Order: sequence, then structure tokens, then C-alpha cells
Amino acid sequence: MLICSKCRKLNTDEAKFCRKCGAPLNDKTQVLQKPKRNFVRDNKKLIKISAIVCIVVVILVAYAFVFNTPLQSQNFGKFSISVPYGSNFVDDGVPYMDENGEFASYKNIGLYSKEFYFIEFTSVSSFDIPSNFNLVGKEGSLNVYQNVNRDVYLVIRDEGDYEFVLMGNNQNVLKQSANSIEFHR
Repeated sequence: MLICSKCRKLNTDEAKFCRKCGAPLNDKTQVLQKPKRNFVRDNKKLIKISAIVCIVVVILVAYAFVFNTPLQSQNFGKFSISVPYGSNFVDDGVPYMDENGEFASYKNIGLYSKEFYFIEFTSVSSFDIPSNFNLVGKEGSLNVYQNVNRDVYLVIRDEGDYEFVLMGNNQNVLKQSANSIEFHR
């Protein structure tokens, strides 16, 4: 494309005169060359923004699944508790009765079995805290213990004459679950 030096109008390469003002197109006429496009160079900003958006989306999705584990209510007869969605707590088969005859323990064989893998329910405070666990917090009727390796938590909730012991590696899920316990008397 040729640019007229008088009126700056674009003309075809073969033109001898400007199609707008009629001025002759000669050696003083500027030739407009289309620059070669380099997608990466021309769109660095777009690529950076796209990468940042992708990273933010991944972080938000990870946060939603890791830190906000969805909970659903599960009924255990004497009590109901919110457990991670897809969990499947079953009687662990341990033949044990406390002095009043009320004891049950359940293990999670479903989803989130590492985050929340054990519930014990008893009518007597009979659960002995293992020696490798230390108290790391008290919140109302909850006592939170963590093992020395910092990978397992015990959350114990006293509810009147009953005690609930929850075990897993996600302290937040265990506390949410312990706080959701509804005792059926």
C-alpha cells in the first residue's frame, strides 16, 4: 500500500495518482508495509492475564474442595451428625460395652475417609487420650487434640452424659461435624 505524501490517503501499490487528491505518487511517496505479526509478542499482556485468571480459578476450585468440604447429615439412631458428602460410616465391629451399655464406634469406608475416619459414642467418658496427642484447643464443649506428627486430630465433644470422639486429619471438618451433632433422646 502507498500513502499519499499530500493527503495521507492509502492507495494500491499499482496507483500512479492518489485516488483522493489526485497528487502523483512517486519516490517520495511512503510505502506502508504490513508488519509481520508475532502472536506471542503482540499478545503478551493477554497471555499473562489469561494465565493469571486460570491460576485464580484453579485456586478457587481447590479451596472449595479442600477447605469447604461439603457436609451431609447421617443418622446413627441415637444421634445425627453432619459428615463429609459421600462418607459411609459403618459399625466397626468392635465388641465392647461400657458400664451403662451404651457404646458405639463407626469407621468411614466412603469418601473423605482420611479427613474424617472414626466416630466413637459412649455414655461414659471412657476414651483415653493417647500419649502422643496434645491438647491444641478448646471451643465450648469441644476439646481438640493433635498428634505429635501433626497429621491426625481428635475432636471430643461432651454432650450431657455422653461423649463423642471424632478422628481424622482435617481439623475444620471434624469441628464442624462435632458442632452439628444432634442427640436423639
